[in-house]
Amino acid sequence: MKNLGWLLLLLPLLATAEGIRMEINTVRNGYDYRSFPTHKPGKCLKVCQREKQCKAFSYILDQQRCYLKSSVPNASRDHNAVSGVKPKRSRDKHRDKHPPKRNRPDKHRPDRNKPGWDKPDQRKPDWGQPYRGRPDKHRQPHKKQRMFIEYDTDRYGNDYRSDHRRSTRACAN
Repeated sequence: MKNLGWLLLLLPLLATAEGIRMEINTVRNGYDYRSFPTHKPGKCLKVCQREKQCKAFSYILDQQRCYLKSSVPNASRDHNAVSGVKPKRSRDKHRDKHPPKRNRPDKHRPDRNKPGWDKPDQRKPDWGQPYRGRPDKHRQPHKKQRMFIEYDTDRYGNDYRSDHRRSTRACAN
């Protein structure tokens, strides 16, 4: 019954622990680098969060003592203990806070500062995405005539004549 009372006191602390996974009725023996007496198991959790060397901790309820671990030892069942393990940190601290942006509409926009940005051969096609630009972005005047070649455009009907030419450049000549 005494252990149940301690566990009820620990429940609010379990919800507020940021990043440390709590294990009730579990002890992790070994790899102790520091121990100290404390009346509150929450202090054990906070000290482990602050210290860089701490990878895990065990709090023994009867002894009211906290054991900080320099490595994560194997877990074993003990009804008189509560343990916690820090998650492994990623190399990039901001990766978890800022997930990568996906399906950005400006992903394949041409860079107007680079030479040749207006040439259609140097633009990357946006496959699988609906066309979001204006039609005049894809129109490029042919050098010899005043005819426009339109890219990403299909006009049905009202054909003047039907020619089986190999390319649009051949139609323009």
